[in-house]
Amino acid sequence: MNAVVMTDEDFPTFLRLNVRASSEPSLWLALISGLAAMAVASVTQPFAWPVFASVGGCVASFGAWGIADRALLDETNARITARALGIVRTLSALAGAAAGAMVMLTTLRIAIGTWFT
Repeated sequence: MNAVVMTDEDFPTFLRLNVRASSEPSLWLALISGLAAMAVASVTQPFAWPVFASVGGCVASFGAWGIADRALLDETNARITARALGIVRTLSALAGAAAGAMVMLTTLRIAIGTWFT
């Protein structure tokens, strides 16, 4: 298990440093387990399932961004591959941000939803 890299920088820098300190198998594990959590939460639909699915989306996008970032740092990639990896990295960052926002919004909706009914 890798130690968490602590920094006084902003949140994206914190995530980037931790992704780069993670091993390749742990990034693949994050991607696969996040996708599995999203699938299980969507199929079984337990109480507060959007929260669980969104957390799975955050974990999956962390893994996908890390895999694309690690491949992008490899100097042997062709120019078109580097562009595609940059697009994958950008899309996974956007998906992670959207999933994080969904975690906060759905948790807030569940927490204060009964106050307005």
